[in-house]
Amino acid sequence: MKPYISLAAVFLICCAAPHETRADDYRITTVGDDAASAVQRMADRLQADGNGATLSFLPGLASAGEMLNVLDAGLVDIVVVPFPFVPALARSPLQEPFMARDAIEVRKAIDSEVGAFEKAEVEQAGYRVLDFWHVSSSIFGSTRPVLEVQDLQGLKVRQGAEDDGQTLLALGAAPVTLAFGEVFASLQAGAIDSSAVPLNETSVALGFADIVTNYVDRLYVPSLYAVLISEERWAGVPFADQHHLAKAAEEVGESLVDKLLQQAQAFRTQGLSRGAAFNGWAVQDVEQVRLASLSAISLDRPVDRELVNLAFANAAADPVPPPDAAEPRPEAEIILLYATDRVRVDLQRPDTAYSSDRRLRGHDFGVANVKLKAGRKFGNDLEDVSSIESLTALGEGAFLNRLRMNADRPVVIFIHGYNNSFADSIRRGATIQEDIAAKSTVISYTWPSDGELLSYGYDESSTDTAEQNFKLFMDKITGAVDAENISIVAHSMGSRLLTKYLASLPERGIDAR
Repeated sequence: MKPYISLAAVFLICCAAPHETRADDYRITTVGDDAASAVQRMADRLQADGNGATLSFLPGLASAGEMLNVLDAGLVDIVVVPFPFVPALARSPLQEPFMARDAIEVRKAIDSEVGAFEKAEVEQAGYRVLDFWHVSSSIFGSTRPVLEVQDLQGLKVRQGAEDDGQTLLALGAAPVTLAFGEVFASLQAGAIDSSAVPLNETSVALGFADIVTNYVDRLYVPSLYAVLISEERWAGVPFADQHHLAKAAEEVGESLVDKLLQQAQAFRTQGLSRGAAFNGWAVQDVEQVRLASLSAISLDRPVDRELVNLAFANAAADPVPPPDAAEPRPEAEIILLYATDRVRVDLQRPDTAYSSDRRLRGHDFGVANVKLKAGRKFGNDLEDVSSIESLTALGEGAFLNRLRMNADRPVVIFIHGYNNSFADSIRRGATIQEDIAAKSTVISYTWPSDGELLSYGYDESSTDTAEQNFKLFMDKITGAVDAENISIVAHSMGSRLLTKYLASLPERGIDAR
């Protein structure tokens, strides 16, 4: 059995930073009313920023299948394209049926290491991902009761031409390819028993509730779109506009959750008023769906199989509640391990001990003594409530021996994001040690970010060299500690190091769990 690493939590925030002041007008296109509405939200947010960058929406410019072609041809700057029409996303685990209970859980999966990996896959194809948008949802509706997953057996279920239906087949259903315009009449005639029903007012207006009276009270398949700009075009966008475009796209993605929750609640209210039944599935039913999803993926695609596992796990996982913001925390002194590929300056000056210059080979290892002040609260500026008392350099052998001596303790590796100095990453690692992972050994992995808001471009290029260094670092760690005891927490741009490492796991003989 292969060792595995637990990618416990990934906090991915798509950030960019202002550098130049020139603004531009960016042409954008998409398909579908829901996506068009989201594009308008993005345009409104850019305008509200007041930075001068604007969006020009060009509706009807291309079909979904032609979106990437018009982007590559330079006819638009940004496309918002459905997942099935992006080759790297055509079988995305984020769209597995019944994976999530609601839009909140879908967003959690998007923001997890699964979403980070999917974004990295798209970027390898030459497109920068500004965000993934969950623009609409559907629910599984049937003319027959579906109280548990076994009730899917024998059901004639409508599938669209873009769906493969493999998971449904594995669950015993009989998929029937049918255009959406034919669904209503086919349900009436009994040609099909079940279909995805959009969670919106249109479904109510069309009279679905009068025919379909049984629903699985989970999302069936979320309609996900990728907000893409070509890497070539992105390289020519001023850093100020990179920041505002990425920020607006992410804010829209997060704001869509509330809209989708409201639509789902309105649909349920209407359905219940007409006598419809909404049946919640037990945990074991969802587990059977996960196993069915895995059965559709060949054993020679271990990363794809693991991504499905992670998508279900992240969608279902309850977020760890932060410490009570109103509750002052006690004073604490933390001994934190660190590893860095920054250039060392002066360990006697802890806050500026390492620069943002890139160390192309090897790492510096050490121990930081960090004091967390009494009275600090969740959300405080860490520079105000913590101080780095001292740094002690360790050789590689001594560093790894410290891990071996505490081999029974879980190891948590924290990778900081963009706009973080060495001192920033040490302070954050210390709070993780104290507030979240007190029974673990935390290592702050600090790559050469410039620690300046205006240095997005520098940080981005730093990750290119840091990716290989991080892989070599992890080879050393997994040689000293059982891989199953390792969890990795990555933030923002630091997720790039993680996703590249994750993609390399099969060749390293390690499973990610």
